[in-house]
Amino acid sequence: MNRIDPHGLWTFTPRLNFTFFTGDVTIGLAFDGQGNIGLQLTGSVGLSLSAGFTGGVTATNAPCIKNLEGPGSSTGGAVNIPGFLPGFEAEFNQVWTGWLNQQNDPDVYKGYDFGIGLGVGLPATPQVFTGSTGTLLHLRY
Repeated sequence: MNRIDPHGLWTFTPRLNFTFFTGDVTIGLAFDGQGNIGLQLTGSVGLSLSAGFTGGVTATNAPCIKNLEGPGSSTGGAVNIPGFLPGFEAEFNQVWTGWLNQQNDPDVYKGYDFGIGLGVGLPATPQVFTGSTGTLLHLRY
């Protein structure tokens, strides 16, 4: 329980992300309202009309970092300074992740992702990815 969310239902992940037109790899340090911490890796396939390396944050309404594991997807876009040399890139995505609960029913959680970094591509670029997240290391669970 905390002052922001009395139910403690949130995750927050500072992360590094590499996007290359048809794929996306993210590594982040996930935290939740229950005090859990884990190093997570996400690999995705999809489509983006840009390539870039960004640092940013992802925040969701999942109750625990364990709920971030497994399949998920993101939809959003990136804004680039156009050209062939890497320039400023900002990205914003809505993310979804799912988990089977104790009754084997899917629980779907959503959140938002924001990042800034370097990229190349069109000035305004849509992005759609689907993939899976796994926890590499539970630092506190």
